[in-house]
Amino acid sequence: MSHNPKSSKNDNHSSFTSSFSSTPLKDIFINKKVTINDFILGKNLGEGKFGVVYQAYDKKTKTVYALKKIPKSVIKSNWMIDQFLLEVKLQQFCNHPNILSLNGCFDDEDHVYIML
Repeated sequence: MSHNPKSSKNDNHSSFTSSFSSTPLKDIFINKKVTINDFILGKNLGEGKFGVVYQAYDKKTKTVYALKKIPKSVIKSNWMIDQFLLEVKLQQFCNHPNILSLNGCFDDEDHVYIML
């Protein structure tokens, strides 16, 4: 029996994406108009248990963001999809001068990106 890693990778992407699609905030999570290629990644601003935050320059809008890059494999292997969705939902409603605002979210096959 042969195993096609590319096929299973795409299946995992679809499975992960469908978790987002079932939420009322799907337009924030899966923004097909934005890709990682739209940014110039700058310095590493910090690392956490699940991801890395980079300074990112949006080539189209000339805006600078803190871009949190989280591997999907980490979220899935730690059973954290619901926790991740909750974090993003909460971030969407935060309005405080010391908390970065959520500007959007997008994904690719391997990562979820949070624009702050």
